[in-house]
Amino acid sequence: MRTRMGTHQRSETGALLASMISLAIGYTAMNEYMSKAPAIWLVSGRKFLASAAIIAISSFVMFAIGYARTPPTPLPHAMARRAPGAINVIRRIIEAAALSTVFAATTFFTSYALLSAANVALGRELFEQFTPLIVGSFAAVAAYLGFIQASALSAKAIATMLPLFVISGVTVAALTSDDPWWWHNNFSQLGDRTTFAARLFNTTLIFAGVCIIIVAYFAVFELVTSQYMALPDDSAPSDATEGAGNTEGAADAARTHDSPSVTPSEAVAATAADVTKTDAAKAAGTADAPHPASTARSGSDQTTHFVARTATLAVLLSLTGVCLIGVGCFRYTPHPVLHNVFARGMCVPIGLLLVLLPWAMPRMSRIVYVVSDLILVADAVALLAWLRGQITLTAVEALACLTLFAWMIVFARQIAAMQADRIQTRIIALAQGNVTQGNVTQGNVTQVATPQSS
Repeated sequence: MRTRMGTHQRSETGALLASMISLAIGYTAMNEYMSKAPAIWLVSGRKFLASAAIIAISSFVMFAIGYARTPPTPLPHAMARRAPGAINVIRRIIEAAALSTVFAATTFFTSYALLSAANVALGRELFEQFTPLIVGSFAAVAAYLGFIQASALSAKAIATMLPLFVISGVTVAALTSDDPWWWHNNFSQLGDRTTFAARLFNTTLIFAGVCIIIVAYFAVFELVTSQYMALPDDSAPSDATEGAGNTEGAADAARTHDSPSVTPSEAVAATAADVTKTDAAKAAGTADAPHPASTARSGSDQTTHFVARTATLAVLLSLTGVCLIGVGCFRYTPHPVLHNVFARGMCVPIGLLLVLLPWAMPRMSRIVYVVSDLILVADAVALLAWLRGQITLTAVEALACLTLFAWMIVFARQIAAMQADRIQTRIIALAQGNVTQGNVTQGNVTQVATPQSS
């Protein structure tokens, strides 16, 4: 007897189907292009541009489909009562548009670089014969990865894509630049033109800034979710207590405990654990006792400090992204003042973020704070070496960018680890409470058996 597929298995199956469709579309589209395009557009550079565009469009569509089929991130019980439905719809649309665009841009830059390398490795004649098949294969891989990324989206996934996105964009811009000596000056020289390479470089910076803002959004969302989940309103949701013994009520309560990476079975575990705690409290006659979270946060300064810390983190991360967007939007030659304001001003939010990290994110590991301090020291040493004429400004900027993106990956993985620990704690609470679930088949909840109150 066949069992129903779980969430992750359905995602893998959908990704496989998306890759096969993209393979056929990419192969057909490239065949049509090569047979009908003017001769000027069959030159290697323009042909690579068209090929990368076909792959990027395919990845954009499949990423958007994968994201659309993923249920929206439910808000905690206390947050849901304060957030109008229109805000959630707008948030969903902005997320889908921004993330699909960023992934498609990453695919475009990466594909252009890989097609250029394949042309050199295979030789022009052999590459010409297999161009449609190569483009179709790249489109299939991009569609598969995009569908999977969209189905299990998190700050960690976005931050992991960020260095690949920037490195591929800068590499393609450097390879196609008509100024082979740009690196003697700085990275701004690479984008200080009206050529394709310069526009590519500036576009890379703009989308990198958008990526950082999206990482900030996911990080703040997780922090706020964790804070609300610790409040008394979420410790015993009314849906769960009133629906004890009612399958639909328990399932609704489970959805309030969901998060960007919680599977249905984990949501049931979280809800059942909450119901167990509530019933046990009623049996002991302590149902009205103060919740530990409320006693830990009894002073108004606690909430004020949380709001201030979270707001500071969001502002500094967002300002870093805005500065990158500003550098890409305003080239040095026509806008020297604005370009320098954004380029040099970027050091302020980044520096403050690294210095204030122990206060803004006190739940992180101490080794992260040490790494942040080491990044500050390394960048300061590189800056002094440039002032002494020992290295170029390009080397300083490259080191600063690499350390920033490396820190962004560490930061996002810490956020993801905090989220995973929160989910694991609830699963352990389920096991210790001896709560039995109903029929849970491969991550699909078909029935929820809530415990009877004693």
